[in-house]
Amino acid sequence: MDGFPHASCISVNEQIVHGVPTERILNDGDIITVDIGVSYKGHHTDAARTFPVGDISSNRDSIIRASYRALDIGISNALPNNRVGDISYSIQKEIMLSGYETVLEYGGHGIGLSPHSNPFIPNYGTRGKGGKLVDGQCVAIEPILIKGSNKVEEDKVDGWTVFSPGGFISSHVEDTIIIADPPVVLTRRTLKGIRI
Repeated sequence: MDGFPHASCISVNEQIVHGVPTERILNDGDIITVDIGVSYKGHHTDAARTFPVGDISSNRDSIIRASYRALDIGISNALPNNRVGDISYSIQKEIMLSGYETVLEYGGHGIGLSPHSNPFIPNYGTRGKGGKLVDGQCVAIEPILIKGSNKVEEDKVDGWTVFSPGGFISSHVEDTIIIADPPVVLTRRTLKGIRI
């Protein structure tokens, strides 16, 4: 992100996105989202993963699992000649079926020669609406789930960290993909059975 003062966003528990890394000590039962981007020869990728810290509650495990399901479903709809709304609707449907809400202000985006570009890919929408997806186009898809109010605030001290003023826990996952049939995921690999 333009102007972000660190190499990665680190968001813990009630922090949702754009968390500024601090000296905060993690405790057993926390969840942490790490959001990073890579630039190579002028091309960009963006990825986020939410991880458990030690043993977490079943509620926290559930929201993390639901966010990965929403991501996979969104990616499966990122096909040539589909619309942005096809991705958004599929993510929204999975989020709602799982019993969560999404943060309205943030979502996926175009990516490539700049880290953020059009189209904006919200995590809610209408099937068949929005811009047409083009074979070879590069986008970042990023479901953000929250249990409770989806109201957010930005930290007035660091000017970046977005958090839940109600203290609600969220999970945020993201992959960069190339629109194709099937979609090509650029930011995922499996290491000893763990998706990273």
